[in-house]
Amino acid sequence: VPLGDVAVRLVGATSMAVLNELVASLHETANLAVLSGDRVEYIAQVPSPHPMRMFTEVGHRAALHSTGVGKALLSELTDPEVREIVARTGLAPATEHTITSEQALIGALSDIRRDGVVIDDEEQELGVRCVAVPVRSALPMSMAVSISGPAIRVDAALIDRAIPLLTAAAARLALSMPQAGQSTRVQRVTLTAARSALLCEIATTGQAISPPTPSRGSFPRGSLRVPGPRSV
Repeated sequence: VPLGDVAVRLVGATSMAVLNELVASLHETANLAVLSGDRVEYIAQVPSPHPMRMFTEVGHRAALHSTGVGKALLSELTDPEVREIVARTGLAPATEHTITSEQALIGALSDIRRDGVVIDDEEQELGVRCVAVPVRSALPMSMAVSISGPAIRVDAALIDRAIPLLTAAAARLALSMPQAGQSTRVQRVTLTAARSALLCEIATTGQAISPPTPSRGSFPRGSLRVPGPRSV
């Protein structure tokens, strides 16, 4: 099954259009991610047109507590569920800014639930900021959308612009997914089939949804990207 088709079945037909619109408006990389066990898994991405940009392979998994999308996903869980994950995974620091105490994480998630947005300020990668929001839908899987880029560009002004655009994007993505009137069994069967095909495709080909061909002056796919390949 082509991975593009799998992603459409998993997150709705408008997913790539929504990510492309975020990049067109903000000029930074847009990501869509889901909760996968005790990790965050990236299922779609549209890269920034800038030569210096963030890039994460679709299918890559990362820690929840140190990533913007990860904390957005954690905010959709209850505090006891979060504590269970922390007990299993710990809170290893990715940078000097990473949250490493359970109490601080629970407090941060409370703020995220109140505000509906996550600002990841160099917590996963030094020199990188991320703005993320949860996607709330009837699907039995947590999901989040984000933009990320170098801190020098993702400043207060861009964050102010990004928040309403990400909030609107999350709402649009939620509307494109199966709604509450659809049976939970149908949702779970569709999701399970899509995820199985997704993981099979990644294992077979080593890649997923291909980003657009880089514009002139950008780094070719697979080359070094500043500030680094780790995800936010």
